[in-house]
Amino acid sequence: MTAIAADKSDVRSNVLVVGGGMAGLCAAISAKQSGASKVILVEKGGFLGGHSILSGSGYWIGGTKIQKKAGIDDSLEINWQDSLERGLKLNRFLKRDTGVARLVYEQGPKDLDWLESLGVKFTDQPAQAIGNRKRVHYFAPGYRVGSPQAIKALQAKAESLGVEIILNTNLVSLITESEKRNARVIGAILENNKGNKYAIYADHGVILATGGFANGKEMVEKYHPYLKGVKSHGSKLNVGEGIKAATALGANVIVEHYGFGMNMLFVGTHSNVSIGQPLVEVPLIIVNKNGQRFQDETRGYLAVNHKMVENKFKLAYWILDSKAVKKYKDTSLKIFFEKQKVDKFDNLKDLAKAEGINYQNLEKTVKEYNEDVLKGKDRYQNRTKLLDTIDKGPYYAFECEPQIYTSYSGLEINKKAQVMTTAGTPIPGLYAAGDVTGHLAYQAGLGGGGISGLVMATVYGRIAGAEAAK
Repeated sequence: MTAIAADKSDVRSNVLVVGGGMAGLCAAISAKQSGASKVILVEKGGFLGGHSILSGSGYWIGGTKIQKKAGIDDSLEINWQDSLERGLKLNRFLKRDTGVARLVYEQGPKDLDWLESLGVKFTDQPAQAIGNRKRVHYFAPGYRVGSPQAIKALQAKAESLGVEIILNTNLVSLITESEKRNARVIGAILENNKGNKYAIYADHGVILATGGFANGKEMVEKYHPYLKGVKSHGSKLNVGEGIKAATALGANVIVEHYGFGMNMLFVGTHSNVSIGQPLVEVPLIIVNKNGQRFQDETRGYLAVNHKMVENKFKLAYWILDSKAVKKYKDTSLKIFFEKQKVDKFDNLKDLAKAEGINYQNLEKTVKEYNEDVLKGKDRYQNRTKLLDTIDKGPYYAFECEPQIYTSYSGLEINKKAQVMTTAGTPIPGLYAAGDVTGHLAYQAGLGGGGISGLVMATVYGRIAGAEAAK
């Protein structure tokens, strides 16, 4: 980008943060705590929170004080090795720079303590997810409802520190000090909801925390054409403008094999509740229209949904019986019965007829699954967890479809949260954190010991703020 002269409508700052979700708020707070006198945070929407508000509210990391207090034997090294053994080696971060990934595991537990010092509250008992330890630390009061409270606490802290927050303001482009290649980023051109454009200059640095591109149709089809036509239930504001602005300066985009976080949404209801956690808490099976299982359900919603897309299954069905509902009624399953119209049937034949599932195949699937449960070995999917027979009516069915909720492909960063070029050098004055970066969280849902996007956002948001403030 060419340098743009300031005029009377332009604004100056030490650090400019673009995006007001978890990463952006952590970056702004960190910049102030690191000595930046004037920090401005601009947010595209009319309120703060971004995609973080839509998350499951889980800060997923091992080796925390909360785990220790709850009697959970875990550590940074156990968490790291779980991830390596379960597939994190495939991630491009590890191929390029192991330190970028490792740093999240090292800082994640410390940054949980930092969040608490900022006023963010967590539940006392970590929850089980993918992996062999209880590592999901929910923002209080809990699953799916804690994130808004965490954002509220961070906003209050940012405001108390003097961060200037500007809403309804979109990123247009980045400003560099010259037209030379790899010139320093010194600000951004922004546009408010009235169509007025102006510049904010940043003496120390610009931090991109603009989120991903789950609702950026053109970018989805460009980087991941296999997802063409798949719906999105992520933030409507996540269309990829941060990535576009950075790539205009030569930034590198890491394109992940599984480039999107995908969740399941119940079909035919108006509450639009996304689902996922019960897959790792409740003994159930998932079948397609043909009445057949197609994935180890306990690998989590990402693996199940990507398998649906790969096989072009538009719909799938959770099948569970009254034993499971009764036994697990106080787990994450509870919220779905409260907010959804659940289809309930006396027998599997009626269930299959009502849902349009091949009954002969469903009957065979359930029969063989029950036999395998009793033998302790799943012949088709090699599932080893949450094995329980499905044989006591009434039976319940949830009709679901895969939908994109966030992108995992994004800008490459280094350990200082600097945005990297295609040549492998950092762009001076430009930092990034959160879903705008190509990151690691997807591996957690695909069988890793893992981490969550909220941890990524916190760790690199905090780093970006501290680095930009220098």
